[in-house]
Amino acid sequence: MKHSRFFRIMAAAVILSLLMIAIPATLALGAELISLSVASGPPGTVIVVSGTGFTDGDTGYVWFDIDGDDAWDTGEPRVSVTIPTGGALPAGVTLTIPTVPRGTTYEVEADIPSGAPVEVATPFAVTPKVTTNVSSGYVGDTITVSGSGFLASATVTIYYDTTSVGTKTTDSYGAFTGFTFTVPASTKGTHTVKGKDTTVYSPTVNFIVSPKITINPTSGAVGDTVTVSGTGFATSSSITISFDAVTMTTISTNPSGSFS
Repeated sequence: MKHSRFFRIMAAAVILSLLMIAIPATLALGAELISLSVASGPPGTVIVVSGTGFTDGDTGYVWFDIDGDDAWDTGEPRVSVTIPTGGALPAGVTLTIPTVPRGTTYEVEADIPSGAPVEVATPFAVTPKVTTNVSSGYVGDTITVSGSGFLASATVTIYYDTTSVGTKTTDSYGAFTGFTFTVPASTKGTHTVKGKDTTVYSPTVNFIVSPKITINPTSGAVGDTVTVSGTGFATSSSITISFDAVTMTTISTNPSGSFS
C-alpha cells in the first residue's frame, strides 16, 4: 500500500514536471510577430511591415492576402525577404495596398521560411477615398471625380459640401472613374468633395473657389451698355465694378457669392 501511494506521488510529480517543461515550449511556438505602420487606409496606401522573432538567415515572403486563403496568389502584392542577424524583418519592407473593396477582412502575411506550415498574419482594413482632377477653379467649372475602396458594385453618392451632385456605381473592385459635375454657385474659399456608399463616407477632398466675372458683350463702342455678372465672391458683400480705374457702380452679392 505504501509503495503504491509512493509510485502515485512520483507519477504525479513526473507529469507535473513534464507539463512545466511543455508550457514554455508551447509559448515559444508562434513567437514570430509582424506589425504595420498603419492598420487601415485606402487603396494606394504604402505600409511599412515590421517583424520580430524570426530565424537569422531564413528567406521567405511578406504579402497582402486579398482572398483570405492564406496562400500567395498572382496579383497579391508580395516582397521577398531574408532575415538578418537579430531575427527581425529587414528595414524598409513595404507593400502598396491594391485596388480592392472595403468591407472584407484583409491580412498582411509573412511566410518565413517560405513554405513553413505556420504563417504570421495581421489584419488591415481598407477604407474609401475620392480624388478630383483639379483642386481649384471657378463656379461653372467641370470637375472629374474618381474613387476607390468603396463597396463592390455599390452606388456611391458624390457630395459638394453637403449637396448631392450625382451618383456613380463602383466596379467589382470597389472603384469608379469618370464622374463629372459642374461646380454650383458657391462662395470663394474652400469647399469639399466626398463620396458615400451605403453607410460609409470617404474623407473629404478640398476644392478652392476663386472669384470670376463675365461681361456681355466683350467689345463695342463708347456709350454701349455692358452687363457684368460675377460668381465666387464672399457672401452678401459689396462689389465695386470699375472700368479701367473708374468706378462705375457697386452691387451686393447674394448668399451664394454671386451677382448679375
